[in-house]
Amino acid sequence: LNVLPIEIPPLRARREDIAALTHHFLKIHAEEQGVKLKDITSEALDVLVRHDWPGNIRELRNQVERLMIMVPKNTIEVDDVLPFMPRGFNRVNPLDAYDSLREARNAFEREYIAVRLRENNWNVSKTADDLKIERSHLHRKIKLLNVELRSEH
Repeated sequence: LNVLPIEIPPLRARREDIAALTHHFLKIHAEEQGVKLKDITSEALDVLVRHDWPGNIRELRNQVERLMIMVPKNTIEVDDVLPFMPRGFNRVNPLDAYDSLREARNAFEREYIAVRLRENNWNVSKTADDLKIERSHLHRKIKLLNVELRSEH
């Protein structure tokens, strides 16, 4: 049976795949269970990326399903993820992820704008009013910061 061995590296060696897999599992769980798809903040994703996942993809999938079931909000945040992480999990200061003030500020602005857009059902004009900035300025920020524009289903 070992005609063509396929080596798949462990998830901890493919950390760049964790965010995409998390979004995939969120979508799959929502579809399978007939529930609303939840969002996850970049900070919450960072926590998942830092974990070593000794159980590999199955452990990640179980964790995502647990979060979908246990988190009552539409957006999974870092404070929702931490209680479900294993005891002794490395709780690194999230500020250590940034090399400069500009990088930290851009990350904050990106998350802040994304949250406000979600709260306003992706209505850019309403969000610009809430942020007290011109709509054209918000469009520039969205483009500059690569804010993902998507509507919830």
